[in-house]
Amino acid sequence: MITVYGSNQCSKTVRILELCKERGIETNYRDFEKDLKSIWEFVVIRDGEKSFDKTKHNKRLGIPGIICENGFTFDGGEEPFDDESVMARIEANSKN
Repeated sequence: MITVYGSNQCSKTVRILELCKERGIETNYRDFEKDLKSIWEFVVIRDGEKSFDKTKHNKRLGIPGIICENGFTFDGGEEPFDDESVMARIEANSKN
């Protein structure tokens, strides 16, 4: 199972969730709109991970924020956005 932090107002978050569902990847979706506490939870994670340094430098929140089963964490909304590249990273870091 992966954890996805984001919002239904974010097209990238929605797309990643759709692709995970299509590919049978179980997700724990932490929806910022439904649970404001999850925003703070994500910011603490983001601020402690070097993988989000570029995101913070560019003054982005970093959603969809993705945490894979093996602990690999990354900003799934990096520009340019390529959903297949994001899915490849998820699949490479998830248990089969």
